[in-house]
Amino acid sequence: MRWTLIVVIAAAATKLVMGQAERGSIRGTIQDASGAVTPLARITAIHAATAVRSFTVSTEAGVYSIPQLSPGTYTIEAEKAGFKRLVRRNVYVEVAGVVSLDLVLEVGEITQSVTVTEAAPQLKADTSDVNTSVNARTYMDLPLSIEGGGVAGGRNPGAFVFLVPGVVGNTFNTSTNGSQVFSEEIQIDGISLQTAVHTMARQELSLSPDAVQEFSVSTHGYTAEYGAVQGGVQRYTVRSGTNEFHGNVYEYLRNDKLDTRGFFVPRRSINKKNEFGGSIGGPIILPRLYDGRNRSFFFGNGNLFKFRSGPANSLGSVPPPAFIQGDLSALLLPENGRIQIYDPATTRPDGQGGFVRDPFAGNIIPQNRFSSVSRKINAFFPAPNRPGLVNNFISSEIGRADTETAAVKIDHLFSSNHRISGTFNWGENTPRGAAQYPFPFQPTFPF
Repeated sequence: MRWTLIVVIAAAATKLVMGQAERGSIRGTIQDASGAVTPLARITAIHAATAVRSFTVSTEAGVYSIPQLSPGTYTIEAEKAGFKRLVRRNVYVEVAGVVSLDLVLEVGEITQSVTVTEAAPQLKADTSDVNTSVNARTYMDLPLSIEGGGVAGGRNPGAFVFLVPGVVGNTFNTSTNGSQVFSEEIQIDGISLQTAVHTMARQELSLSPDAVQEFSVSTHGYTAEYGAVQGGVQRYTVRSGTNEFHGNVYEYLRNDKLDTRGFFVPRRSINKKNEFGGSIGGPIILPRLYDGRNRSFFFGNGNLFKFRSGPANSLGSVPPPAFIQGDLSALLLPENGRIQIYDPATTRPDGQGGFVRDPFAGNIIPQNRFSSVSRKINAFFPAPNRPGLVNNFISSEIGRADTETAAVKIDHLFSSNHRISGTFNWGENTPRGAAQYPFPFQPTFPF
């Protein structure tokens, strides 16, 4: 069972503060048409999906910064007496991204406005971070296999990390720009998943792709807060609710009934994969803000992956029932090598620098010589299903794996500069691979 409980509390003051790592910011300068800086202008960032507002005032040098912004699309408004109000739409903030956005005000009445609807250029002049973001639209447009993306299979949001240049490996062992495996930093909503077992904790990433709003991968030049990281930084953001209710249900299916058999095999092998679940998000109906917008939002997702595979059909050796009872007389037969079993309790010096033992009569070990531990272990041995003392067991174990995940996120806005966000992420894997021998003689964890 795997538990990850993430509680994110982000409080943003009116001045620049360093907060949760998944939050982004918009910063730049504000000028008039002549190029002179414009101090004390009010700049507001409005989240398109939730209408949550964040604002600041430009400094005497005409510099402004709006930190602690959730990933998403924003509308930027800038206004000051004696100038037309500037509206800049479609400004996209990536996970942990810094958007450099310079604004120019035109002389006029504040009741007049200038609206720019083109997407703002995503320049990164304020950071050396080499970063690639994969947003929700990419998740929707690109295929994601259920053939084993996670430890027990199913779709894995981490599979898209290989869209980033320099990232190679698989969803368990990842190398970035030639780094050692298990040396990256992985975060959900700004909280590190490092554990005492090893620095990388991808097994704790029990998120369905439908619960991820966006993730980014920094491969080089990241800030000093990641100074101990060698293999890049992966940041995942759980979806948030919006001002409107949205939901979905889905199922991904693979079934051997839809497959064809191989040319040299008489029948199709069992291969059944089902992944299904649903999501819902929206506003929490509470007293309204002064501007009539909601202040609380929720999002929830549940996902279940079920996998069933056919028998391994591998050849092995198990002790016959007579051996388990202590009767090894079959070893004395010529075809079995005439192997004699000796009693270790009779070990004694032979007077010539060596030792001798007495043989068990008839190669039979008495029942009173069995320990209580061996009696319990012997009860687990499967019976042979083929003749002979060796290669007498064909495995018929059927592989199965069930992976359940759930994610819930709550966002609450106290004011335009103070908010709280909490995320609960839960996952449980119950895998059992098609091993050669049944449990507990062989681990059945299906890597």
